[in-house]
Amino acid sequence: MKLFLFISSVLLLSACYSYDGPTHKANYGLDQPSNPKAYVPGTEKVTSQNYLEKMAVAIKRTLPAAEVKILEDSIKVLFPDNIAYGKNRVTPLENIYEPIGKLSKLIIKFDQTDVLVTGHTDSQGDQIMNKRMSELRAQYIHDLIVSYKVDKSRLAYWGLGGNSPIAANDTEKGRAKNRRVEFVILSTIDD
Repeated sequence: MKLFLFISSVLLLSACYSYDGPTHKANYGLDQPSNPKAYVPGTEKVTSQNYLEKMAVAIKRTLPAAEVKILEDSIKVLFPDNIAYGKNRVTPLENIYEPIGKLSKLIIKFDQTDVLVTGHTDSQGDQIMNKRMSELRAQYIHDLIVSYKVDKSRLAYWGLGGNSPIAANDTEKGRAKNRRVEFVILSTIDD
């Protein structure tokens, strides 16, 4: 029985160990990929998901104040403190040129994306007027991004009125958060 165990151990070890001659190092079967031809650095297929993940990281690194969320097939970007609006205002309260300029450069760099600019209002007032106000807000930011040399064909804008609140509309603080513009970035890569 001991002889059988010894021979089995030797056969098992020899199956895991190979030596390819004096100029090659020993290989114990641990550092070989399952398919050595499957990975060649620099030739990996870019998928829409990993492209969006790289862009999301770049946005967060460049614009740390932005809220960046990867959704199923897109990136949602929100500047909660930079792109805020007063009641009945089409232009933001703060100077937004710096963050929009930085985002525009990233949109140019990540050229396999399209961007939807969505405008929002709080829920107070007439719904038709809110829809129009939100559309004007989105259009203003859209036009600003175009002024930074982003190809207009990659951009669209849409006004959603008060239909997508991110805060309660029963306080002024909540309503102020709901008056905003968001960016939805979609990959144009076909997987």
